[in-house]
This record gives sequence, C-alpha cells and structure tokens, in this order.
Amino acid sequence: MSFSFVAHAQQWSEVNDPFATREVYDAISYQNKLWLLDDGDAFQGAKSTKLRLKTWDNANWIEYPTFTPSGVDSIRGSKFVGADTSVYVAFQSFSSGITRAGLLRFDIPSESWSEVSSFDNKLDQGAEVRAMAWFNNQLYLAGNLPSFLGENQILRVIHAFAFAEDFAEVSGSIEYLEAYQGSLYFGGDYDSIGLVGAMLAVNNLASMQDDVFSGYSPSNGTTFFMKTLEKGELVFQEVRSTEERYLNLLSASGDEVMNYNFPNTFEILDYAIFDKQHFAIQNSPFERFGMGTYRFDNGRKKWTSFKTGLNPASAKLVYAGRNLYLVEKGQSTKHIEALGLAYLGGRVFVDVDGDCAKTAGDRMIGEGIFVEDGASGGVWYTEPGTGIFGAYVGEGNYDLKIPNIPVRFSSKVCMNGIQGTIANGDSIYINIPLSIVDTTPLVNITISSPRGFRARQGFKEEFILQVYNEGFRIQNCPIHLQMPKEIQFVGADIMPIDSGADGNYIWNLVIAPFEKKEIHFFGSVELTTPAYTKVVFSAWSDSLCLRANNKDSLVQKVVGAYDPNDKQNFPDSIITKKTKEIRYHIRFQNTGTDTALNVWVIDTLDLRLPLAYVKLDAVSHPFRLLKEPLSYGVQIYEFENIMLPDSGTNMEASNGYITYHVGLTENINHGDVIENRAFIYFDYQHPIETNTVQNEMRDEESGEVPVVGTDDPYLVYPNPSKGKFQVVNFTQGVSSCKLYDAQGKDLGTWMLGADSETVLDLSRLSPGIYYLRFPDWNAQESLVITQ
Repeated sequence: MSFSFVAHAQQWSEVNDPFATREVYDAISYQNKLWLLDDGDAFQGAKSTKLRLKTWDNANWIEYPTFTPSGVDSIRGSKFVGADTSVYVAFQSFSSGITRAGLLRFDIPSESWSEVSSFDNKLDQGAEVRAMAWFNNQLYLAGNLPSFLGENQILRVIHAFAFAEDFAEVSGSIEYLEAYQGSLYFGGDYDSIGLVGAMLAVNNLASMQDDVFSGYSPSNGTTFFMKTLEKGELVFQEVRSTEERYLNLLSASGDEVMNYNFPNTFEILDYAIFDKQHFAIQNSPFERFGMGTYRFDNGRKKWTSFKTGLNPASAKLVYAGRNLYLVEKGQSTKHIEALGLAYLGGRVFVDVDGDCAKTAGDRMIGEGIFVEDGASGGVWYTEPGTGIFGAYVGEGNYDLKIPNIPVRFSSKVCMNGIQGTIANGDSIYINIPLSIVDTTPLVNITISSPRGFRARQGFKEEFILQVYNEGFRIQNCPIHLQMPKEIQFVGADIMPIDSGADGNYIWNLVIAPFEKKEIHFFGSVELTTPAYTKVVFSAWSDSLCLRANNKDSLVQKVVGAYDPNDKQNFPDSIITKKTKEIRYHIRFQNTGTDTALNVWVIDTLDLRLPLAYVKLDAVSHPFRLLKEPLSYGVQIYEFENIMLPDSGTNMEASNGYITYHVGLTENINHGDVIENRAFIYFDYQHPIETNTVQNEMRDEESGEVPVVGTDDPYLVYPNPSKGKFQVVNFTQGVSSCKLYDAQGKDLGTWMLGADSETVLDLSRLSPGIYYLRFPDWNAQESLVITQ
C-alpha cells in the first residue's frame, strides 16, 4: 500500500504588489489585513513628499488617499499602529536642515487625514518616534523624544480628543513599547523611568499598570527586542553580555526560553507564531546560524532555515488574517512574501463493508499504529480510537505506508498507488482502509498504574483495568481481579458486582466491537508492609467471554518516596531466557511554578540488542509519537497543549506517565545488558534526564529475580508529609544530604550515618516542594510538605 505526495509547503511566495517600487517604512496587522506605510509616489531614490497607507487582504489591494504636508522639503514615515477606526502614523519632516517629528491620525471610514497638532509642540528638534503602542484606549509613543527642556519623554495621546500630553520621562532610550495582559512594557537601554518627579531606577525593561511603574528585569540585561504576538504572547530578548542573549516568551502558561540549540550570541530581529509554529528572523556571527528566516522544529528541537528572496536584515514578520507575511522595509521591486502551510494527514479505519470508502458501518482502529513516511523518515502515530494522524509538513516528497498493520488486518488493494500534490495553504486528508482477515473475537485485558511498578507505604494508590474488544462481536465478559493481601480495595469508579474474602473482585462488562472500557480502582497499601516487598495483581476473563490475550498481571514494589520524574522497568534487574517481555514506565511531573503548555518525552531504546516489538500499554494524556522506536532507537512522545498544572497548584493533576513493553528475541545471551533512559522537556526548559534502568541476561540457574532488596542506597519516607521525613542510608559508609527550595536556596545539610535512619524535621518550612540532594550518590528526591 503506497500513498505518494509532493508538498509545496512552508515556503515563501511573492505577493504581487503593483506599488512595489515605493519605499516601505513599516507594516502591521490590523482588522485581519496587512497594512503598509510607504512613500506615496516618490520615484526610487527621490525625496518623498507624501505618505500613503494601503492594505492587502490576501486577494486585493486597497490604496488610500495620500497625505501631503505643507512647508517642508520632504517627509519620511517611521511607525504606525491601528486603533479603533483610526490609524496613527508617526513621521519625520525635513526643512532647511532641521528635522522634526509629527503625528497623523487617519480615519478609516471617511478616509481622511488630520494632524495631532499638539504633538510636535512638545518636542525639540531631531525627535524620532521609535515605538508606538495602543494601551487602555490611549496611544503611547517613545523613542528619541527630547522636550524643549532637554528631558527624553514618553508621550500619550488622548484618543477621544486627539491631544498629546507629556506622560513620563526616561533617562536613556526606549526602543520597544508593547501592551500585554493589562500592563504596558517599556524595553530599551535606560536606567530610570517614571512620572515627572517620581523616577524609578530600573534597567532596560519596565512595566506600567494604572500609571504606576515597576521593574521587570530578570537579569538586568539590555532589552534587545520585544513584541506582542497575535495570540497574546509577549516575546523579548535580553542581552546580558556580548555572549549571552536569551529569547523569552511570556504567555498564560509562563515564561519559556526559545533560543533552543542556538548560540548565545544570536540576535533576534523579529518573531511570530503561525499555526502553533514558531518563526524568527535571526542573526549570528556563526556561519551555521547566519542572517536568515528560521522556523523552530518542535520534533527535532532545533531551528531550521527558510529560503527567501528578501533581505532578512530589513524585513518584518506580520501575521494577518490566516497568513504570515515577510515584508521588506526599504526600496525594493519585490518586498512582500507570504508563507503557506500544508497539512498532510488522514484516518486509518477498518473497511467492514469492503467498499474502499469510509461509511457509517466502518470502524476506527482502536489502538495507535504507525504511519511511516519512507521518503523523509518521518513517523506519525495514529490517535487510538480514532485512527487520526497527520501534521503540518515541509517542502518535499512523502511516501506513506503502514509498517505495523495488526495481524488480523491487511491493506486494501484498491488503495494502491494514490498520488497527489499539496500546495501552500492546502490540507489533504487520506482515508486508509484495512481489510478484515481474522474475525475471531479478541478481548485484550491490561492492568496498569500511573505510579508504574512502585506502590507507596500508607498511601491510597490508583490502578487502571482496561478491557478492549478488538474483534467484531459484542462480548459479555466477566472480569476477575485478584488483589494482593498487602493492598486493601477501597473503591472504584465502576463498582464490582461480587467480591470474595480472598481479595478476588468480579465485574461484568458488555463491550461492543472496537470498544474500550476502563475501570479505575483504588487500593490502600498497608503502612506496616516492609519496603521493597513485591506485590502482584492479576486480571483475567473466564470462558463465558470468547477471547485471546485475556489476562494480565502487574507486579509492584512497595517503597517510600521517590523522584516524580523517573524511569521504571519490570523485571528490574535480572532476566532469563524465560523472560519474553520487559515493561517500562516513565513518570513525569511538573514541579515548576506554573502550568506547562507542552511536554516532550524522548525515550532511548538500547538497539545494540535485538528487540522483537514495542507496544504501548497506557498513557496519561493525548499525544503524538514522532519517531518509531525500532527503526531509530528513539521514540518521541509529544504532548501538545497538555496544560499540565504545577504540583503546588494541583498535586495529582501535575503528573503524567507512559507505559509500554518490549518483546525480547532469542538472540540475547548470558551477560548481555539492556539499558534504557528518557529525557523529559517541559515547554522549552532544559531537559530532565531520568535514571537509567538495566536488565542483565543470566542463565537459568542464576536467573532468580530478587523479591526483596534493591541497589538503591537510600529511602525517604513518608512523602508527602507535614514536615517530618525519615532518610534511610542502606550503605555501610557515612554520607550526607542537602536541602534546597524551588529557587535553589541552600536550606541546610544533614549527615547520614552508615546503615542507619535519620530524621529530617522540616516543619518550620512553608508548604511546598523542596529538593533533597545526595552528592555522594548523584541523586535527588522531591519532598512535598503539605498543610
């Protein structure tokens, strides 16, 4: 089965502008249109005597009447903004060698110009407007605006009266003005700002709310760039030194660092977000990251360059309507290019009626399967239960195939050889039908836990019993669950119909074809259960339910506290030839101070040894798999818009997990070691590296898996607590631990005696998350102090 497509996408194409010979001063997005301010009708190289506004709505150009001043030799526009039904235009006029700044108001409905006459009366010669912002129904202007008394000013225009007033002073230069979430931000290179008589000593970045100025300077670096984006984000770059530049993105989900995989010397010139993708005009002295237009590749975590016919050094990104434009300021015969995106995706479904089309009686694939692009090496993972896959694609050829069709299906012959072309702005959705090969009823039972293969002493833990009817008949399934004696059943979202004194519980489920049902049940771990005791859950269906693969078990180890971002495996040490599978569990928790918008989990598999297959068992949130593990040795889980709250706000909801298992081949020999670890990215912060788990193959006579015992040198319990923690040192040597708060402040050091238990009394500390580090063992635990 082959689907071949050629994509002409994510490339810049020229916008035909009949006025392209004019010099462009500025470009903005307003009323879902692209607006340009140019020099009117000046010939190239001649002095301009007019200003003109024009708009482009992705179909037509509209040219508005020009403004022609009197009594000046020439005029040059600088900045403009749209507000209400008006457009404000700042300019400089030149007369007899003297330059002055001016401000115009263009009324859109009447297409008429008027001067804000009080504006230039407040400025001395040589003034230049470099920044404009619309905030709280008023217009604010800054730049080089000296008054007749010499102070550099911030001016405000009262919109209702088109009257300019002195608003504040600044010692230095303001280059950027941006309104964001109820505050006005001032960026540039200055050391004080404020109302007359009440100057505030602030370096380079300040905010103002209700006419009150305050500092906003995380590092006291110069603000090199600042811009409010269309979707409500504020992006700014700090220059801390000649070799330290940081690009920050403020949004409702917090502060993100966007200069990922870029040298610290890069300069940001402009920035935009288009269809959840990040674009920037950047420059760097490094040849690899020279001047250019770049896109941030979320999957590969790097910036990639775009080819454009314009000069990025004098260009501006403008998001208007449903398009992203690149506008070259200055004189050019080709000064505007538009970016087109193409979406390639589709649905994989079971063609029950055999007509090669998606009709009402057909079924979506219940599990996620891989759709591979053989040409570019990309992989999509279909969303379980919907069969949907796809993403925005770049320029290139795409040859789609399904490498892991479940054995009960086959591809439809009638779908071979489909070809197509995707142009800028197009979306193509492909229905991929599968034939039914095996109609035997199939019921798949799995049991898992968000905590993985660990259960905490004294805590109520959640477990998930999942029953999936993969066949084409309705199934009436009695489901049995055997609880271990160390864990007491305390409830479920679907209560069992029967239970026994031996810990056996029974549910009866009626499951339609391709239906998946989940039972969330809870158990309390006996506090007296010794640490590292192995406990076993078992689940199965009986003969009333025609089935295959209808049983599962979950083995857990009773522990105290452990780090929330970790990797677990079962078996967890020694394996033998009898071991056919290894299960892995990745836990991640947002222990920061705000909601995480996106999470990526990059999981590395040890491909030095042959693995038969990789199958996903359970996952906490909807995701997209960016790489097929057996082909590339890495699987990348993308949790886009996961909106994972921080643990201080919602402890339970701050957690996520992935559980999967790998099949072992016969080619693993005595002494072979299988290693596995993961990297967890919260938005664009530095990755959290999990521990590395290992399995060593042993001959049968030496291959017993220990039930009690561990290689971990320590144990911390209970966690969370109200402030008192026990730290157990299992080693025969003296060690130490250090406590830090969320800001990295050192809160103290404790000595840990050899093979002994130490009490940490932290009840004096405020509730929250703290970090206990063990320097000798290169380990860390997250401690949670509750109310």
